[in-house]
Amino acid sequence: GTKPHQALINFNKKNRSGGSGKNVDGREIVKIQMAAAIPGMPEKTPMLLYNFDRTAKTFIHPLQDVETSGYDKIRDLIIKDGVKGAISDGGTKAYFYCHITRRDVTEKDIVSVDITSGLAPPQRW
Repeated sequence: GTKPHQALINFNKKNRSGGSGKNVDGREIVKIQMAAAIPGMPEKTPMLLYNFDRTAKTFIHPLQDVETSGYDKIRDLIIKDGVKGAISDGGTKAYFYCHITRRDVTEKDIVSVDITSGLAPPQRW
């Protein structure tokens, strides 16, 4: 599909400001990290997504329905243009733009990862 990948996430309700990674157009920057490869483990493992102040964090899981999950598209962008972690054998990461849809306190908010605009610039967090 052409829609950005969406993941339901829990926010820290104490601070719903979204951190300092917000742009003027309302988009926020999130870091998505892939785990380092472990021999004998499946190649596709959950990826960690979080924002600057970690008030938004979740895992993106590989799904059977490749067309709607967005997992492979995000993973491919990280492999192609991401950077290695601080530890030489660590995972690979990249920064993405996203929109956060805030919902009623009884429902989880929605993060829509933008996979069509390219990666966000590298951050120092």
